[in-house]
Amino acid sequence: MNLVDLKLPKKSEKELKKVMTMDQPRYPYGFQLRFDSEQVKKLPQLQKVKVGEKVTIQGVGEVMEVRKVDRQKEDNQFSVEIQLKQIGVEGSSPKKNDTLIGAIEKAKKGQLK
Repeated sequence: MNLVDLKLPKKSEKELKKVMTMDQPRYPYGFQLRFDSEQVKKLPQLQKVKVGEKVTIQGVGEVMEVRKVDRQKEDNQFSVEIQLKQIGVEGSSPKKNDTLIGAIEKAKKGQLK
């Protein structure tokens, strides 16, 4: 899985003056996932995590909206809205079978496809 850092670039002082507040968000709005008790029950791995721990998330989403805006004297703007439909969460430590050593052991046993 190829992961992309979604952290926003730091704005210049000139750009910040255009914004009402001087607090610049670290990540774009909508990229934080929040799981309530009902979802945590469905994803028991979340009951084991600690603050600051890294997790792997995999999901399936459906594209709900695609927009392209062309304006004079401005760069084109694109917007894509995706509704997450399914999601899975794993802890940061890989399982033995997901490592190179696990694959070698499977190959020795003739289980590797």
